[in-house]
Amino acid sequence: MSNQAPDASLSVVLIDDDRYILDSLATILEADGNISVAATSTSGKDALALYRQYLPDVMLLDIRMPEMSGLAAAEVLLTAHPQATVVFLTT
Repeated sequence: MSNQAPDASLSVVLIDDDRYILDSLATILEADGNISVAATSTSGKDALALYRQYLPDVMLLDIRMPEMSGLAAAEVLLTAHPQATVVFLTT
């Protein structure tokens, strides 16, 4: 039994260009019960808009993606929202 209140979950936005990885990560994280995946995207270009829309506790970004890498997306995101928490993922 957890000591956390049911609504005390950690919200996450996931961005990875591999749909299989994205769906797998969402399933794994939400199985915890204290983590909610607010949104997912396959494009680094969506990072800023999704952050503004959902204000997640954590933004999980794949490093290597076409069009805009996770590193580039994080630079834009952290410039606009320095308080954001970004975690990078790569395979």
